[in-house]
Amino acid sequence: MKFLITGATGFVGSHLYERFQQEGHIPYALVRNKNKANEFGIHENIVKGSLSDLSWISELPDDLDGVIHVAGIVHADNPKEFEKTNTQATINLFKELQKIYGDREKAHSPFHFIFISSLAAGGPSKIGEERRVEDSDLPLSQYGISKALAEKSIKELNKEFILTIVRPPMIIGPRDPAVLDIFKMVKSRFILGPGLNFLKKTYSFIFISDLIEIIYQLSITKKEGTFYSSHSDIITFENLINTIKEDMKIKRLFHFPVPHFLLKLVAKLTSFLPVSSRLTNDKVIELSQDSWCCSNKEIKEIGIIPSVNIEKAVHATRVDYEQRGWL
Repeated sequence: MKFLITGATGFVGSHLYERFQQEGHIPYALVRNKNKANEFGIHENIVKGSLSDLSWISELPDDLDGVIHVAGIVHADNPKEFEKTNTQATINLFKELQKIYGDREKAHSPFHFIFISSLAAGGPSKIGEERRVEDSDLPLSQYGISKALAEKSIKELNKEFILTIVRPPMIIGPRDPAVLDIFKMVKSRFILGPGLNFLKKTYSFIFISDLIEIIYQLSITKKEGTFYSSHSDIITFENLINTIKEDMKIKRLFHFPVPHFLLKLVAKLTSFLPVSSRLTNDKVIELSQDSWCCSNKEIKEIGIIPSVNIEKAVHATRVDYEQRGWL
């Protein structure tokens, strides 16, 4: 099979490229920087370009089976960047692909578009409950709204494609720069948490290899629909930091809850600085929620059962961070 992977030099995209190559398929990698592609061991079928200029689409093979659209942004100093990059760029990509692959000869199977969205598109869950596919979407952050709008738009545009939407929760695994911040806090032994109850906040999670398995199986079986993609276990923030603590053989942690209003103030102040910060107002909205949990019913119904628990996920991630000199 031939699949184009956008965001191929990112956390999820690079793992996807490796998996397709290992399985004997032909992955094409959309990259903006060929030097970065080399860093990730991507040397074949490189498509140089970006989502802001789609002229590279003409370079794609006629018999391409589909696109796995991973590229997007999670953090932005300007909220309008989410709409530009996550929503409009996805719509533009979908439209251009339809022009080329929407009405091709019957000798080819229908083109498959897989959109890697996020639990944030559905929104937080109620305490003690898991968000399900059939629930009404209630995204709160601009990031979540941008993903939800992208989903809605491509569903409305779609006529001929097989359309699959994957909504992961918190992803843990090697090469992930996001969860690295939590590992660094544990190493420092001083834990700053969002809200007075931050230790009890609940989360779904997925280890990167399990997420890649889900996306891979959905691609080769051409499954259509929306899939929350999580491990069956629900963890608290306390579970997560204690698991990291034990894996790093740290004896004691010191917890410092930070009120939500103070987080908002810090985010506001850092927005005036000439440097990019992960703590934006949009991220504070997400951090302030008590529960981000989702059901994995749909993926289990098609025989995919994520197997890597939080202990194994933390250990593999910590080893990778240390080997890279990140931790």
